[in-house]
Amino acid sequence: MFKPLAYTKTFAMAAGAVLSITLVPALMVVFVSIAWKPILLYRGLAPSLPALFLLAGWAFAQLPRARQLYAAILIVPLLVAAIIGQYLWTPEQKSAEDQQVLDELRAQWQPGDLIIHSNEGYLVEWHLRSADLQQVMLPRTCPLGNLGGIARATREALGMVDADPDTLSWRRAWFVYLVFPTITQCDVDMADTFLATHPHRLAFAIRGDEFVEANIWLVTR
Repeated sequence: MFKPLAYTKTFAMAAGAVLSITLVPALMVVFVSIAWKPILLYRGLAPSLPALFLLAGWAFAQLPRARQLYAAILIVPLLVAAIIGQYLWTPEQKSAEDQQVLDELRAQWQPGDLIIHSNEGYLVEWHLRSADLQQVMLPRTCPLGNLGGIARATREALGMVDADPDTLSWRRAWFVYLVFPTITQCDVDMADTFLATHPHRLAFAIRGDEFVEANIWLVTR
C-alpha cells in the first residue's frame, strides 16, 4: 500500500535535488541579469552544461503532467529572454565597447610602443583586430591557471606571444590590466608587481560588467 507512495516521494525529492543544483542557479543568473545587470557565465562552466541539461530533463520528466505545465510556464520565458539577451544584445554591445577601447589606444599610439596584456582577456580580441600593433602577454608563471583561461598550446596556435617585457625593446607600453572574478590571486600579484616596478599612469578605464577591475596603464622606462 505504501510502496508506490514511497517511490513517489523518493522521485520527488530526487527531482527537487537535481533542480536545485541545475536549473535554479541558471534561473537565478537569468533573473539577476534581467533585473539588475548582466552576469557573465565563464566558458569554464560550458563542459558541464550537457550533463546539467540531461539531469534537468530527467527531473522534469518525473513531475506530474500538471506540474510540468507550471514549470514550463515559468522556465520557458526566462530561457527565451536569456537567449535573446545573449545572442542579440550582448555580443554587439561588447564588440562595440572593445573596439572603442582599441580606438582610444590607437589614437595615442607612438612608434616603439608595446601592448602588454596581464592575461588572455583582451588579447583574445585584439591579437586579430590589431595585428599591426606589437602585443605580448606576461609570462604564465603561476602554478594554477585561471578558470576559463586558454592553454599555452592554444595561445601558441593562435599566434599569441608570452614574453618578459623587460627583455623587449620599447619606450612606452600600454599595460592592459584586467581582473575577472575567476582570476587567480597569483596572476593579480604578478600584474601588480609589474606595475610596481615601472613608472606608470592611468591612461583610461575600461567599462564592463564582467570585470572586477579593468584599466589600461601607460608604462614608461
